Amino acid sequence: MTISARELLASVPDVEVRYTRDQAVLKGRNAQWYPQHRIIAMHTDLRGKRWRCSIVHELAHAILDHPAPCGNDFFDQRVEIEADMLAALILLPDLDVVAREIATTAHHGHAAAHLGVICDLLDVRLATLTREEREHVDRTVWSIHEGVGA
Repeated sequence: MTISARELLASVPDVEVRYTRDQAVLKGRNAQWYPQHRIIAMHTDLRGKRWRCSIVHELAHAILDHPAPCGNDFFDQRVEIEADMLAALILLPDLDVVAREIATTAHHGHAAAHLGVICDLLDVRLATLTREEREHVDRTVWSIHEGVGA
């Protein structure tokens, strides 16, 4: 079952989203999680898949109860990777759909666009597949390719 970004946001009622263009608040990013206040700061101009991916990534921080960055690049990067992994799972739950897009689009960017995500999150989803999931995706892609060539 797929959940929309707006449904996910509604399911975490203690998180508030505030829109801003203030780079001091956004820290040079599209969005920023402030755990001490349970606030997500989002760039006012974000739309479409950029908004969707950013809000789900920041909500992943909230769901995982991530702390504010500590200043240690190793630990801060690990937290970002965890949020990306959860966001990718949330936004790309149906591996049959992912496999179909991979098999039928011209390149990776087209697949991501058709799936409504940024390329980075598609990359994360594919990189973190279990062995069984990878085999399923590979079988599905090959099955589609064999059907096209027949």
